[in-house]
Amino acid sequence: MKPAVFSVIIPARNTAATLPLCLEAIFSQSPNPSEVIVVNDGSSDATRETALRFPCRVIDVHIAGGAMKPRFEGARHASSELLVFIDADVVVPAGTFERIARRFEDGSLSALTGRLTRSSRVSGFFTRYKNEYMHYIFGRRAGETDFLYGSIFAVRARDLVPFIPLSKPFTDVADSELGFQLALRGKRIMLDPDLEVEHLKHYSFTSLVRNDFVIPFMFMRLLLTRREAAVRNGGRRFSHAALSQVLAAAAAFSGSFSLAAWLLGAGPVPALLALALAVFFYAVWAPFLKRCFSSGPVFAVNAFFFTWLDAVVMFSGMLAGFVYHQVNRGPEGRTVTGLEAAP
Repeated sequence: MKPAVFSVIIPARNTAATLPLCLEAIFSQSPNPSEVIVVNDGSSDATRETALRFPCRVIDVHIAGGAMKPRFEGARHASSELLVFIDADVVVPAGTFERIARRFEDGSLSALTGRLTRSSRVSGFFTRYKNEYMHYIFGRRAGETDFLYGSIFAVRARDLVPFIPLSKPFTDVADSELGFQLALRGKRIMLDPDLEVEHLKHYSFTSLVRNDFVIPFMFMRLLLTRREAAVRNGGRRFSHAALSQVLAAAAAFSGSFSLAAWLLGAGPVPALLALALAVFFYAVWAPFLKRCFSSGPVFAVNAFFFTWLDAVVMFSGMLAGFVYHQVNRGPEGRTVTGLEAAP
C-alpha cells in the first residue's frame, strides 16, 4: 500500500470542550495526515486557542450557518487529493486513517462514510440511546449508499461538489445533501460499518427531541426541494431512513391519536386501531429494542417507551416540513439549487 496523502478538515464553532480529545486522537493516528485544517467559525470560546496548541492550520471564518460551508472553506485551502472531514465532537479510534486509506485504494470510490460507536464516554440515557439508534440505523445501510454522515466522511478532492445547502429554517442535513449531490452524478459512495467514531455530544431529553424533529423536517424539505433531481436520478434515496422506519413513525403518530380518542370516550374502535398500529410499530423496531437489552433492562425498558415517543416526534417533523415547504414555495422550492449550475 503506497503512503496515504490526505488532509483532515474539522469545522469548529464553540467546540473548545471537545476539540482537544478530537485532535489528540487525530495526531496519534498512523498514517498521519499531511495537514489538519481547523475551520474556526466565529467561535466565542477558546476553540481557536485550543486548535493552535496542536500542529494545525487554523482558518477563521464567520458563517454561523451550519458545518457544510466551513467544510467547503477548509477544502478550498487543502492541498491533498483526499479530504477527510471530521466533526470537532468525535474521537477517531486507532486505525481509522489506515482503514480509510485502504478503502480508497479502490479507484472507483468517490466517498466513504462511517457511523457512531454504540457507546461513548458521555453518560446519560438520551446520549446512550442516540448512539445505539444511529449505530443500528446505519448498520442497516452498510455498503453502497447515497448519503454521507457528517461526523466522519472522506471525499476525493476532484469529486467534491460545492453547493448551496438548504438552510431554512434549519441547517442540519447538508452532509446527506452532499451525498445526494455525489450520487446524482453517478459517484460511488460506501458506508463502512467498521469505520466508527466515538461521539462526545451530550443529549438531554430536550436536545434529542429537538434534533429528532429538525432532521426529518429538513429531510422532507430536501425531498420536496430536490424532487426534480430525484426524478432524474430514478428516485434514488438520499437519506438513511428506510421505508419501514417511515411507516413505523406514521403508525406511532396515528396510534397516539387513536389512543387519545379512546381515552376521550370515542368507543373501542380507536383502541383496537391503536393496538394494531402498536403491534406493527414494535414489530419493526423489535431488532433494535432487542439490542438495547445488552445495555441493561432499565435502559431497554426506557428505550421501549421512548422509541414510540421519538417516532411521533420524527413524523411530526416530517409533516411540519411538508407544511413549511408548501407555505413557503418559491424559487428555492421549484429549482434544484446548486445542481443545474454545477458541472
